[in-house]
Amino acid sequence: FDCEYQGSAIASYWRASYNLIEYANRFIRSAESSLFFVEKDPEVMQQIGEAKCLRAMAYHDMVVMFGDIPFITEPAAEHGAEYIPPVWNRLDIQDSLISDLKGIAPYMSSSKSVTVEHCSKEFAQALIARIALTAGGYSLHPNKADKKSYGEMKRPDNYKDYYEIAMLYADSVIMAKTHK
Repeated sequence: FDCEYQGSAIASYWRASYNLIEYANRFIRSAESSLFFVEKDPEVMQQIGEAKCLRAMAYHDMVVMFGDIPFITEPAAEHGAEYIPPVWNRLDIQDSLISDLKGIAPYMSSSKSVTVEHCSKEFAQALIARIALTAGGYSLHPNKADKKSYGEMKRPDNYKDYYEIAMLYADSVIMAKTHK
């Protein structure tokens, strides 16, 4: 990409996204391994939830832009300077993000009790729905049989499962707003 006029912007976006992911991974690891960590402590769980939301947002945007990418959920420094994370299939990344957010969302604060600068429970639920919609939709996949091909558009065989997740979490956001 560096030979084109957009090359530096793409490289800058890539580096910035992985810097955000690394900071989130470090924070999550530090918070969860701290002596002060008490699972289900509302303040700690909110902070961990916000870090997981930021990490999920960055990975979601990277998957939309690039498809299959390197995926790591622990600090890269733990693997050594020569570590090169493996490239993961986009569906596996999206499944991991959805699972991670499903696990933390119930412990996050409602949008009524946090300011707009913070990720709320409803934000996490909406992010789950958005990632599920992306996972269930069409995306460009490489055609490994034809190297000259731009690839082919396809969606997963279980796309309806992702749409059900999206409907469930989109409805949960609406339900949370109307019943409180």
